[in-house]
Amino acid sequence: MRKIGFRGKTINLYKWAQKGDWVYGGIVLNRNDAISCITENPFTGDMESIEVDSGSVGQCTGFQDVRGDPIYEGDIIRIEDEDSSTHINAVVCFG
Repeated sequence: MRKIGFRGKTINLYKWAQKGDWVYGGIVLNRNDAISCITENPFTGDMESIEVDSGSVGQCTGFQDVRGDPIYEGDIIRIEDEDSSTHINAVVCFG
């Protein structure tokens, strides 16, 4: 089964996350129509809802970059041919 994950940038200061930090987890529309990320507090292990900038939200593609980091929708990637003589930069997006 494929794990579906999201990320978004925080819009406020939280106990453990600065404004503009990336947070990772599930995405929900909260009661005031703002988008929040349900994520784990790294200090307590508790699940928390953190409001994120809707324009920053991206879904994980299930692929990894050359360093092994997950690639998310909205990432800018560099694609090279086999001998590295030609490359392009592209923004990752879903269909």
